[in-house]
This record gives sequence, structure tokens and C-alpha cells, in this order.
Amino acid sequence: MTTRIRCILIIAIICTMVSVGVAFGGAPMATYSGGVVTADDLRYYDSLHRMQTRQYDARTDPRSVLDDIVAERLLAGKARKLHLEQEPEFQAEAKKIEEDSLAMSLRAQVYEPVSVSKEEIEKVHWERSIDDYFREPTRKVRYIFVECGQNPTEAKKAEAKKKADELRVRAQRGEDFAELARKYSDANSAVRGGDIGYIERGKFQWEFRRVVWSIPLWEISEPVLTKYGYCIIRVEDETGPSAMPLEEVEDSIRSSLKSKKRGDAMFHFRSGVYSEGIYKQHLEPLQKENPSASDVLVTIGDFQYTYGDFKKRLEEENQDITQMLPEDREEWLNNVMDEFYFTQVAAAKGVQATPRYKAFIEFQKDAKLTTRYLEKKLEDATPSNRELKRFYDSNPKMFEYLIRRHLKLILVKADLPEKANRAQRHYAFQAAKKKIQTVVDKLKQGESFETLADRYDETANHKPGGDIGWVQEPTAPYVDVTARKIAEGDVSDPVEFSRGYVMVKVEKIKIPKFGEVRDKVLKQWTKSKRRELNARLRQEALREAKFKINEKGLAAYLKTHKE
Repeated sequence: MTTRIRCILIIAIICTMVSVGVAFGGAPMATYSGGVVTADDLRYYDSLHRMQTRQYDARTDPRSVLDDIVAERLLAGKARKLHLEQEPEFQAEAKKIEEDSLAMSLRAQVYEPVSVSKEEIEKVHWERSIDDYFREPTRKVRYIFVECGQNPTEAKKAEAKKKADELRVRAQRGEDFAELARKYSDANSAVRGGDIGYIERGKFQWEFRRVVWSIPLWEISEPVLTKYGYCIIRVEDETGPSAMPLEEVEDSIRSSLKSKKRGDAMFHFRSGVYSEGIYKQHLEPLQKENPSASDVLVTIGDFQYTYGDFKKRLEEENQDITQMLPEDREEWLNNVMDEFYFTQVAAAKGVQATPRYKAFIEFQKDAKLTTRYLEKKLEDATPSNRELKRFYDSNPKMFEYLIRRHLKLILVKADLPEKANRAQRHYAFQAAKKKIQTVVDKLKQGESFETLADRYDETANHKPGGDIGWVQEPTAPYVDVTARKIAEGDVSDPVEFSRGYVMVKVEKIKIPKFGEVRDKVLKQWTKSKRRELNARLRQEALREAKFKINEKGLAAYLKTHKE
């Protein structure tokens, strides 16, 4: 995890802590040999867990949180008995945690005054509901499905098509469509008379939704061949785009407004730091051809950042500072200084860690010690090649990212202006959809994928036949996910993405042999063993410490702290 990402996560955690009003103390929620977990401990750790797992809107099972609190403390205690906290690596991490806490405290001070009123939310909803807070158009669909199975023979397809034609004729002659669906449809929706409700434009297979959004209301479609059979479709109602009610988007608007206000608050704060002279840049060395390593580029209070520090950091990023233009060096310097800014400004302003932040420091140290304790336990665990090979063979999903595929693709772009509104997006995607459907039709008529790629592919660096060569994950998500779903030699259905449609052909698939990826398999094996060991050691520690939850106290806590 990079320093910047870590700082962002930590700041978010602290903001959550402030919002729930953590004040360590309170009634006991659980006991164990040598300690107690209080109601405020539980509230703090719960908010922390939700931020780390990004489950902002749902309180975690409190019993699970109590398990985590005690297990973390107990394993960290075992690490201290082995004197792991004296290791230089841990000492450096502990110092960084303490510095981060000062930065968090300072950011929290900047953000604390920010609030959003109900009136502000209502105003944004009124002004932007048509463009930003609206429901997509939908169509109410009822259909009859005649199954012919995956990879059917031509005879099976012909049989299913004949049955679908007969059912369509019966419906056109006046028989009740819903009743026909109940009796003859092979889909789960048969019990509802084929009714699948209102669907949005991007739902279901391409062939199915193309018909749904093209036929008039109440018209019965021709049988449509999809992946597993034929569908007879009737659209019975439609809704246009509509503004979403305030209660559905209030939280989203509040979050957006608060984010903007925090950005403004941070801008004014930084301006004040500059005007106070706490932060100063000395960019003259960046204009020189050969600056001295001791030349100071930035001072923040008593902190100095030299050209030597900057050059070393860029070398770690595989950047050659001597080949950069002065303006590029300045941009890199500003990006790098974001990692030091708040820590050093907090030190210069004399910011002190409150009890809340001190508790956060101790939690982070416990977590680091627990990790080191697990690593220590795993040091003697050396798997044999046979064991690793068995692990590799039995976990194909885990190692799917190592598979290489030789891909070809046809990409059709929706011709979108820079700031497209909803109507422009609709018409641009309709045009792109027609073009990709032309490709589908020509493939069915026997034209080769490669010929069609040369004619229709709109990839910026188009290669003959749409060939993009051997690809190993990760690549563009819409290409990657699509390629993984199809076999060697197959062509995918059209897939919609943010800028248009794409079709992928998997020319070849190469699954690496164990010997080629042994080191990667070892890393995954180690992670898997660490998870198993972590779970086992936590359970053992809880049993040894006679961990017990205060059920009455927890029930009272849950009643008091319902979200």
C-alpha cells in the first residue's frame, strides 16, 4: 500500500471515529484473562473495521468485532514476549504510525467545521435531478422461452424454432400470452406468466435486449435465438427517464457536497500555511544542470527536503531526473511532497495527539506486531515442490491471472462529445449498437473475424486482423472479463462498455506449467497458509484467555447504538 493511499485510508478512519464520538471507557462488553473490552472500545473498533472493509452503511456483527479486538491484543502480546517490537523494521513502522497520527489530527481539525444543511441538499436535487439524479428508461417485458440447450445440434435448434413459431402464431391468433408462457415456457418466469417486470437498457443478452428495445408495445416478436434457446417477446409498458426522489439520493448529494466543502477548506488551509511561511519551496536547484545533493528544495518548519532526497525517490520510481524538463521536475516534486506535507506541518504547528489518536497508534502497532508474529511462525514452513504443485493444480481460480491468451478484438466506439448529455449518449450508443450488430450478422453469414476487424475495428492503435497479441491479466476490464468466459477459437457476444461496444476472439490459450510460475505459486501458498495460521492462532488464544462476552451488556449496547 503506498504512503498516499495509506494516509487517505487512515484519515477516513479518523473522520469516522470523530463522527461516532469515541471516548475510551464505558461498560464492559467482554472479558478475558488480563483485560476487558468496553463499549467505547467496541464502537471504535467497529467503525475502524467498517472503514477498512468499506462497509460504511452496515454495522458489523459485534461478536465478530469483539473476537478481533481480543485476538489482536493477545497475539500482539505474544509478539512482545518474543521481543519482536525491538526489531529495527518494527521501530521504523511504529515511528511512521506516530507521525501519521499527527497528520490525521491536523486533517481532522481542517475538516471538522464542514457541514451540509438540508436546504443545500434540496437545492442541488432541484437543480441537477434531470442531469444527474434520474432513473433510466425501462420496459415491462413478458416472454416465452423454448430451450434448445448449450451448444445444440442443428436438428435441436430446428425443433426449438418450430415450437417457438407455433407458440407465436397461437399468441397472434388471440390466445392468452401469459397462459401460453405458464404452460410452455422453459424459463423460471413461467410461473409468473413469463413476466420479468421492468428492465433497464443494459440488462440481459445482447440479442434479447436488442429486440426488447426495438419492437412496439404489445407487438409479439419473431422468435429470437439467444445462447440457450428461442425467445418470443412482448413489451407491455415503458417508462421514460424520471427524476429520483430526494430520499433516494440525499446521502449521495450530502457526500458530494461535503467532499467539495472539504476540498475548499483544504485549499484555504494550504493557502494559510503558505502565507504563514511554514511551507517554502526553493526551486532554483531544479533549473540547474547538475544540482548538489545538499541543495534544499523544500522547507516545512524545521524539516528540509534536499535534491539528493528527491533524486533517490525518483530512482525508486525508475525515473531519470537528469532527462526531465524543469517543469516536469517541479510537478514530480509537488506529488512527492504530498507524502510529507501534513506530517511536517503538524510538527511545525505543534499539533499533539489526543487520547483518541494515541489509542489508534496502539491499535496499529498491535496489528503490525500480529503480522510480524505470523511471519515468524511461518519462517520454518517450507513446502515441497510436490505440495506446491498440488496447491497449484487444485486452485485454478486463484491462478487464472497467470493464463495468457492470444486475443483479437473489434471495438466500435460511441461517437460521444466531450461532455455528453443523456440524449447524446443514447443516440451515440444506438449508432454504435447498429454497427456492432452489422458485425454480428456478417459473422453469421460466414465472413471471418479478421476481415471484419480490418473493416470495423476503431481501436486507436489498430493492428491487422484486430490482433492485440498475447495478453495476460490485468488488461482492460471489459476485454479481460469477456475473454475469460469463452473457449479457445470462440468469439464473444458484443459487450457494452463506457465508450462503446467490443467483441473478442480468443485465438489461443496458454496455461503456464508449474515450473514457469513456481515463485508466484509460493507467494500464494504463503498467503493461504498465513490466513489459516491466523485463524487457528486467534481461536487458540481466545480459548487460552477464557474470552467471554457479556451478553446482557452487549444487548444493552445494541439497543442504545442502533444505526
